Amino acid sequence: MAEYIDRTQLEPDTEWSDYDDGFVSYSQSQIRSMSKADVVEREKVNKAMKQIEELSGQSCMVSDGIIDEVLEILEECIGE
Repeated sequence: MAEYIDRTQLEPDTEWSDYDDGFVSYSQSQIRSMSKADVVEREKVNKAMKQIEELSGQSCMVSDGIIDEVLEILEECIGE
């Protein structure tokens, strides 16, 4: 499984560019030291959305437990 980082937290610190008058890339050490981001695969989100849409024909009353069903679907498809 791939690991993801938030690249907005990185600062260019290698590969000088005279054209840009500054550094234009990130060092491997900086990338490796970044904490990993929590990411949910789009396929899992799509699966959850489809199951939730299937509930739309049912009553949307909270007392009917629809919120609990939605939360169960999300936990099942996406996980913690």
